[in-house]
Amino acid sequence: MKSFSPICLILALIIFPILKPLHAQHLVCEAFWQKQDSLFASPGSPLSASDRSGFEKLERFACSSDWIITAHYESIMGEKPIYISTSTRETRRMQRVGVLRFERDEMEHSLSVYKDLTMARMKGESKNLFLPFTDLSNGEESYGGGRYLDLSSDEIFGDSLELDFNRAYNPWCVYSDSYSCPIPPDDNHLKIRVEAGAKMPGKL
Repeated sequence: MKSFSPICLILALIIFPILKPLHAQHLVCEAFWQKQDSLFASPGSPLSASDRSGFEKLERFACSSDWIITAHYESIMGEKPIYISTSTRETRRMQRVGVLRFERDEMEHSLSVYKDLTMARMKGESKNLFLPFTDLSNGEESYGGGRYLDLSSDEIFGDSLELDFNRAYNPWCVYSDSYSCPIPPDDNHLKIRVEAGAKMPGKL
């Protein structure tokens, strides 16, 4: 029977606890996108019937733990609701409820978090939070109009929130003109390339 040296055992004890959560994060990311793929292949998809017939999966960056960032969350109470423009020149009533701050590429970044008051009233989604953003990958690898992240108040622990850019998805108006999509506010522009989440859709 082959034996392991004490050094190998020590290395295994050090490395395994690190690799285990990374593997779990990868599985969570893959499960998220498999669910998205199933949705887009279903009749409830924003894709037309003809586009669905040739659909296989959404184009996205590879899942990466590098894009799971613990951000500092600053709650904002009682801010006056605003109206955010949409892709169809309509407006969506929203309220800024917090700001996320984090470091990336030796720079400080901040993103405003919103509650979509229209959707919250219609669906009773009181815990759902909305994070629209743009970054330097837009117009090249990712959609030019920016992407979205869906968050929940349940994900806020104390003053921190785990920001998983692997889950950044495209507005549905990318796939169909029948949708009206909020345009990310100017102050939610990141001066970095977010190479995670959904890519610019190719020919479907």
